Amino acid sequence: IKRIDHFIRAVALVVQEHPEAKAAIVGDGELREPLKSLAADLGISDHVEFLGHQGDVGSFLNRSRVFVLSSDSEGLALSLMEAMTCGLPAVVSHVGDLGDLVRDGENGFLIDDRTPESFAAAMVKLIENESRWQQFSANARESATRYESPVVVSRWDEILQSIA
Repeated sequence: IKRIDHFIRAVALVVQEHPEAKAAIVGDGELREPLKSLAADLGISDHVEFLGHQGDVGSFLNRSRVFVLSSDSEGLALSLMEAMTCGLPAVVSHVGDLGDLVRDGENGFLIDDRTPESFAAAMVKLIENESRWQQFSANARESATRYESPVVVSRWDEILQSIA
């Protein structure tokens, strides 16, 4: 469902244009070895780091430039909210509730056709344009604040008071 294979193929396309590009995959599972093999087959093993399970994901997010979710299905992903809180523009599949956070062309890109080529093209748009990246980063932080606990608690208080 997470389609990390699409992400790895997208990274291979990005690396063709930007040989300095690196990617990190946080998390673990039964597909780790086949995905590592895919990266090797595509000749990008030196560009993709498989980090496994991490307790402090924030430290990796704070060193990153773009957050990518290439999933076939998602709800409102906590990982996306965490990334946007760190000011990361997002490149995500246009599925589930991801569009509730990502405003296409403002704080990230929503990918409709979910192909590696589409993910790569969006990532390159952010890599190549520093002023776009900075604006998307600021917008991502602003968007994420709508989901911070105090804001959500306050909104629920308003709703509950209106029906009491």
